[in-house]
Amino acid sequence: MRLNGEHAKKYPDSTELAARIASYELAYRMQGSAPEVVDISQETETTKRLYGLDDPVAEPFGKQCLLAGRLVQLGVRFVQLYNGARGQPGVLDWDAHTKPGEMP
Repeated sequence: MRLNGEHAKKYPDSTELAARIASYELAYRMQGSAPEVVDISQETETTKRLYGLDDPVAEPFGKQCLLAGRLVQLGVRFVQLYNGARGQPGVLDWDAHTKPGEMP
């Protein structure tokens, strides 16, 4: 961050540079928070049940929802969830594409 400040001093009128630096520094702070955001071991059993973490079918998407809520609480402005597993335990499809005529 010190180097960003020094570089910004060379271009004090560059709003583009200031915006880029602010964006990079926000990303850095967010990544620094990631370990505690993704550690759900301290959640109560009640919370885990509410998110369906005790159900093998609901658990993958429930975990995404729980983590999304934690990100929003930390100030993340946009969170997108994707459930590519289509409710099948052990199937972790990366997208929603299907073969022609096949239902998702």
